[in-house]
This record gives sequence, C-alpha cells and structure tokens, in this order.
Amino acid sequence: MRRVFTMIAVIVLAGCGSSSGPDPSTWVGTWSVQVTNGSGWHVNPLQSHITLLDSANYIWATVPAVSVTDDNNTDPVNFSQFTGVRNYAVTADSVWLGVSGQGTNSGLTYYLLIKGTRAGTSAAGSLTLDLQGGGGSSVVATWTAAKQ
Repeated sequence: MRRVFTMIAVIVLAGCGSSSGPDPSTWVGTWSVQVTNGSGWHVNPLQSHITLLDSANYIWATVPAVSVTDDNNTDPVNFSQFTGVRNYAVTADSVWLGVSGQGTNSGLTYYLLIKGTRAGTSAAGSLTLDLQGGGGSSVVATWTAAKQ
C-alpha cells in the first residue's frame, strides 16, 4: 500500500523542469503528501513522505508500482515500477505527468495523469485515469503536499 502512494507522490513531485525548461530546484527536498480518493475510487495508501533530488537539472526518481480501482473492482489498473519521470508543464510551479498501465480484467491501456501546481512550500492537484483511445476519463483522487 505504501508503495502505491509513494509512486503517486514521486510522480506528482518528480519530473519538474528540464535543462531547457523550468528550474526543478523548487521541488527538491522532502514533501509530506496526502491523497484524497475521488467518489467511487481507491488509491492507496493515502499519505507518505517523499524526498526528491536534482540530477543534471532534472528531478529523477524510481517510482514504485501503483494500482487504482473503483468501488466495484471492475477493472483494477496496475502501473508498473519505472525510473525517470519527465514533466510536461511549462512553468517551475506546475506539474503535468503521465504513466500508462493495463486493466487487469480487460487488458485495456489506461493513463494516470498527474496535474498540479506549487505555491511556495505547498502543492496540490489531481489524479485522472484516462482510457487510451478516447474511451473517457475520471478524476480518481486529489492530492496536497507540504514541503518539510
């Protein structure tokens, strides 16, 4: 369970900036992250502490596996462990990341999209589960974080 939240938190706070884009240093450090499940959805665990480091003006992290499911456990989605997260946001205070995974029952491909913004030592945003190929999307959780 802790690995699930750790993955989300690292994704949310991780790939902020690039050598030609925003400076990631505002995201470097330890963050206390809290996830709130959306109606009918389950992302666990709901809290953790995450430490992020800067390497060559990128934030890099190994992200553990995560799973997201609905109240009926219709098609649990597993996002495998991966290393290296890239931020597609255009400012140092925002984050927009995505990872892909497959539904356990259907085999369909889903994306977990992590979007949010940072204001000083606080950050907040949403987690959206998106079915590849235009099959719809749902906000599965929101998140908040405080830099320690």
